[in-house]
Amino acid sequence: IDGVVLTVFCSPETDLPVRTQARSGDDLSVDIAYELYETDLPIDPDLFVPDSDLQITEHSRVSEGSVAAAVSRPIR
Repeated sequence: IDGVVLTVFCSPETDLPVRTQARSGDDLSVDIAYELYETDLPIDPDLFVPDSDLQITEHSRVSEGSVAAAVSRPIR
């Protein structure tokens, strides 16, 4: 979306993700390395409750895969 390329690197032995990166051109925006990647876990809705200081607003622009924005305090 908007020129961002998402790449998921998988282990050749297990075929499970080991790293995910988001890039905009040559700039690395996000780099996530997984210590553990498990599937078929029970659903825990509490994991998806936003922090109380997180503000979520809807975009006025409608495009596939882009429906909300989140703003939080800076990481210190």
